[in-house]
Amino acid sequence: MTREGNHTRLLALAERMAAVGYWQFDIASRKITWSDEVFRIHGISRRQVEPDYAQLLELYHPQDREILANLVDRAFTTGLGYEFEARVFRPDGDMRHVIAMAESLRDEDGKVEALYGVFQDVTERNHAERFIRTLTGNLPAMVGYWDQTLRCSYANENYREWFGRTPQQMIGVTMQELLGDDVFRRNEPHARAALAGTPQRFERTLTKPNGEIGHTLAQYIPDVDQHGQVLGFFVLVTDVTDLKETQMQLQESNAALRNALDRVRAR
Repeated sequence: MTREGNHTRLLALAERMAAVGYWQFDIASRKITWSDEVFRIHGISRRQVEPDYAQLLELYHPQDREILANLVDRAFTTGLGYEFEARVFRPDGDMRHVIAMAESLRDEDGKVEALYGVFQDVTERNHAERFIRTLTGNLPAMVGYWDQTLRCSYANENYREWFGRTPQQMIGVTMQELLGDDVFRRNEPHARAALAGTPQRFERTLTKPNGEIGHTLAQYIPDVDQHGQVLGFFVLVTDVTDLKETQMQLQESNAALRNALDRVRAR
């Protein structure tokens, strides 16, 4: 096989692995050129049909079709590129989520003569993200993620409600800003240990923004990549206030019972 043939095969393998394909749309001829991966993403065989713009638009979800058509028209007119996530229906009815990115190609006079770009199939990624959001959003616990600089990059609704913050207020906040100096001073050793790769589990009593006292059981779980590097850590915090209050009531009851028994025996 020639060097050019090897290069083509490697490019095809890279496209398949990344679920990314490239395309070009010529203005004058209205000809669309797709790589093999773009055909695969759309569920169309290269031998079945040559890409036709009007027919291809029909594959898109009605809500996305008009937006994409407007973006293409704007790109042809102004040369402005675009990035757009859309829903595509394959001929067999399967719906795929794709990201389309485009840039313009200009001639010597600066006139747009073609668009070119990439398609990426993000269906599985979206499914995974939706699964994680649904799971973490419905867990009876606070779930978050802190990076190496101890800034929050994710917090589920329970986490935000506990601290009385909006999503915008949570993302990017430092742990010290969120917890306050005193609690942060007590939690920092656990955070540093998690960033060093050691899982942490500890209890903490916290004062909520509304003044209520809450008891929590916290776990810091290191996020370790395939090379053994710790990228940050996941946080799972369970509100054990009811359990703690029950335990304290039992302790008080047991103490009262022991005192009563002691008084009876002393008679």
